[in-house]
Amino acid sequence: MVNRSEIKEAIAAFKHRARIVDISDISGQNRETYEVELSSGEKLICCFNKNRPEWFKLEESLIGIVDEETDVPTQNILYSDLTGEVNSQIFHIAEKIEGSKSEEEYAELPLDQKEEIVRQIGRYLAEIHDNIKFENFGRFRYENEGLDIEKYEWVELVQEIAEEYIDSMENTRFEDLQGEFRDYVQKNLHLLDESNPVLVHYDVAVDNVIREGTDIKAILDWERAFIGRPEWDLAYSEVRFILQFLDDEEDVNQLKQTFYQSYRKVNSLDEGWRKRIEYYRMIQLFHGMEYFENWTDRKNYSEIEKKQEEKWHRKHFRKNNIEL
Repeated sequence: MVNRSEIKEAIAAFKHRARIVDISDISGQNRETYEVELSSGEKLICCFNKNRPEWFKLEESLIGIVDEETDVPTQNILYSDLTGEVNSQIFHIAEKIEGSKSEEEYAELPLDQKEEIVRQIGRYLAEIHDNIKFENFGRFRYENEGLDIEKYEWVELVQEIAEEYIDSMENTRFEDLQGEFRDYVQKNLHLLDESNPVLVHYDVAVDNVIREGTDIKAILDWERAFIGRPEWDLAYSEVRFILQFLDDEEDVNQLKQTFYQSYRKVNSLDEGWRKRIEYYRMIQLFHGMEYFENWTDRKNYSEIEKKQEEKWHRKHFRKNNIEL
């Protein structure tokens, strides 16, 4: 864990004479994040990632592309040390944007306010996919002080991502399903289309979007981005803004209709997109199972609640383990 002296050194590298009044730990799942208040009243966000420092290098480059090619709101990175020269840590300092990214607050919003947020998410994803295209599918790499691409066939990349998730379930409560997961992935590969490689954020979720009321102020955390099919993002965000928070079928359908209508006003979807979204959504369920213990612990679930959640995941997979 980063200590206070390292945070102070990072801030001092950016604002040499700044006096720190308060440091608050607001860390998420993948990075250590601190809100720092200065004596001037200014607030800054200071982020570290010891486990995956290359993610910061990728994120800064990708935000630059998004800012140049779209009107999608992002968080400005004000200063970064991608070398570890300041205090041996890779870090960046970003602007503090007022607003909330609380899942608990989003869950309590009335349906019409959720719908307005979902409408904006659909439009912003469409802007990204429509404006940032590539010749090949692949994973981003940061090499020679710049962004590079490790090229893949799309079917190959999907299989690799799915296999990473399935392998990670070894010695977890879901390891007995690994064989069935692999079977599901293989029997639906016929759905995949090797056209239209675009920038895929792959983490546009409630807790990665700063909003003020129903107004989206910034989409955060671009480090997981890769080059894939547009439906991958749509499947993920449909779960993280709609299915995760609504049970009533009529409400779900209303928000899904708003989401996809908003998207299609800006960017078209190729034939077969609905089945591909269903397929990608299932693969992303594997990802949720991979991090099951982590996120249920973060939500302070009891063992009984964990058992109920595990039962839902198993039931959902068994119900949908079909050839589409």
